[in-house]
Amino acid sequence: MADQPYHAGADGWLVAAAAVVGSPEDPEFVYAWDRTLSPAYEAAVFDGFDTFGSDDFNTGRVEAGVLVWWGWMRERHPDEDRRDAADALGIPHTRPGAPGA
Repeated sequence: MADQPYHAGADGWLVAAAAVVGSPEDPEFVYAWDRTLSPAYEAAVFDGFDTFGSDDFNTGRVEAGVLVWWGWMRERHPDEDRRDAADALGIPHTRPGAPGA
């Protein structure tokens, strides 16, 4: 299965490069991604190395259009980071109708 464009309802893995902007007292992460999802984690990591030239990128798991996992390689980041990344990427972090949605 080939990469597919992100859309509501999509499943797959994404890769995104992060940059820190703002002051040291009030930093903010911004992300760059091509809005495509790979069908498998390994394919996403390959795409990340190919696109960014190093392992300096994050990986995310999308299920039904919702970012459900966020991290670096196989290291999972806290849920707060996942929610912040989803907001910065412009994708949902909770399923519609779920508590906190």
